[in-house]
Parts: sequence; C-alpha cells; structure tokens
Amino acid sequence: MPPLPTYLSRLYHTIRHDPLRRYIYLLLWPWFIPVVSYLIFGDALLAGWQPFLSGVAVVLLLSTLANEVDTAALLRIIHRFPGFDQTVWRLVSMVIAFSVLNCLLAEVSLRVFEATHFLGYRANADTHKWTQAFVFISGVVAAGLVESAYAFTQWRTHQSDRQSLEQDNLRIQLDSLRSRINPHFLFNSLNSVSSLIADDPKQAEALVDELSKVYRYMLQANQKPLVELGAEVRFIQSYARLLDARYGAALQLRLAIHPAANGLLLPSLSLQLLLDHICQHNALTAARPLTIQIETSGGGRLWVRHNRQPRTILIDRQLPGLDAIAARYDWLGSEQILVDETDRQVTVALPLLPADTAPPPLSTVQATDLPVE
Repeated sequence: MPPLPTYLSRLYHTIRHDPLRRYIYLLLWPWFIPVVSYLIFGDALLAGWQPFLSGVAVVLLLSTLANEVDTAALLRIIHRFPGFDQTVWRLVSMVIAFSVLNCLLAEVSLRVFEATHFLGYRANADTHKWTQAFVFISGVVAAGLVESAYAFTQWRTHQSDRQSLEQDNLRIQLDSLRSRINPHFLFNSLNSVSSLIADDPKQAEALVDELSKVYRYMLQANQKPLVELGAEVRFIQSYARLLDARYGAALQLRLAIHPAANGLLLPSLSLQLLLDHICQHNALTAARPLTIQIETSGGGRLWVRHNRQPRTILIDRQLPGLDAIAARYDWLGSEQILVDETDRQVTVALPLLPADTAPPPLSTVQATDLPVE
C-alpha cells in the first residue's frame, strides 16, 4: 500500500487523464458518499464533526475500493464488448457487474460495522434494505455515466481517425496528381512524341491524343474517390500506350476483364499507381520484358500479376505506391489489398466494391478540385 500522499497524487493524475474515472469521481461521488454515509449511520453521523468526518472517510475508503474493483471489471467488459454495435451487451454487463460487486461489498461492510459497533451502528432491516437499494441504483447510474463517457470518447476518437484518413486521402490524391504533372513525366512523354513527328506523324498525333486522354482522366478522377472499373481500364489502356512509347517491348500489359465487372468500383487511379509502383521496382529490358497481367478471376477482386525482377537501383522514389492504395481502402473502410510475393511472381489483389458503395463524406474541400475542360 503506497503512502497516502503518493496515492493521492496518483488519484489526481488518474482523474485528470482518465475521462471515465473523471466522470465517476466528479459526477457521482460528491453526492453518493454523504448520502450512503447517512443511510448507514443515520443521525449519529450528524452528532458532530468528528463522527461526520469518520463516517464519510470510511465510506470514501470503501467506495475507493469498490471503484478499483469496478474498474477492473469495466476493463474486462470493454475488452469483451468494445464496439458501437455492442453497446447493449456492454451496458447490461456493466449494470450487472457494478450492482453485484457493490452490493456484495456493502453487505460485507455492514456486517463489519455491526461487529465493531462503528459509530454505534446496529443492524436494522430498513437501513439494510435502503442501503442496498441505494447502492444498486448507484451502480446502474454509474454504468450509465461510464457508458456515456466511453461512447463520447469513442466518438471523438472515431472523428479524429476519420479526419486523419480524409487528410491522408487528400494527400495521396495530390501526390498522385503531382507525380504525373512533373517535368520528368512530361519530358519522357513529349520526347516520345517529338521522336515520332518526323518519322511517323500519324503515330505522333495518336500519342498526343492518348496523352490528352490520360491527363483529362487524371484531372477528373482525382475529384472522385471511386470510379468504375470499366473507366479505369479504358484509362489504363491509354496510359499503357504512353508506357509503350517509353519502354517498347520491355513492357507487356495484358488485360482480361469480365464485362460483368466493369460496373464495380475501386479507388480512382489505383491501377495507374500500381503500374507505376511495378515499373519503379522492377527492371525492364527487351531481353527480359516485364509482363503485367490484369484480370478479374472471381472473389470480388481485381488481380494484378507480374514477373518479379527487382531493380538494383530504384528510381522515382517519390512516386506513391502500394501504401497509398492501401490507405485509400482504409479511408473507404473496405477490405484490404492482398499481396502475395514469391521469387518469380508478385500478385496484388484489389477489392472491387459494389456499384452502390458511397464513399465517406469529406469534411474539407478536396485539394484536387481543379477545373477540367
């Protein structure tokens, strides 16, 4: 048992930093301790300051003990029923636990007072009945206060987490857009066009058209948290033509998308982020081409497979990758992406969401609300 000053210091720290106990100590005890003391000792409690302070001190000590026991039970209950959808089970469990434990402690305390004749206490049926009834009701009130405090704390944590996810989602969108609208990407794209102007003007014109489609889609998609798979695949086909102009035979992209899956949803630009991630981390040569297979093969997921041939030197480290895609699915509250990696092949499975999936509302203006012609 720590010295009294140390215990009081710990108690103050607990009240200050633990919302649940703060509600108990500040809202319940100021009226609970005097009322219970009077129910137990009656007019003897009011005979003078000494009996009053003695009676209140003893009841306060017993209440502190009861609170410690209740807290231990509370932690187990919250661990067993932590969710919002388990509120009823959690509240019922707290009412039962608090009432049983507190009534049991009150029964033991009354018997000790009887044996020691503390403040002249004598067993009395009415006193016993009203004391136990009041302790039971207090347990119900305490359970309600604790549940209210717990619900408020969870709600505040949920709001904070959601705001953090929203900010992460906006940052990811902005990073994705910035990673494409940069001199390096423009240089490679325009250099490919420039090299074709003299030799093959028609192909150069087609490449410019694909470049226009790519930028138009990226500007539009960055304003939408979710897009249809069909639209994303059409974008990837245009984007792949730009990659083909850059890598040639070193990169091979194969698509096998079932028409029934075109209406399903996924986070915007997920495939573009994934393709960039794959090209960033794997060597691409005509002798050893990087082959990427994108298909829907059941299970409500989009499967992206490629042969594994890691680069010895990484480039474009600033490009967002798998972490950015995973963060988007976190923000949506969806299933997580799956990654299976062997020595020869890497498979990434992206969940496809139902067409009626609504993204969480954003509480801030989207950083990518850019005008689109």
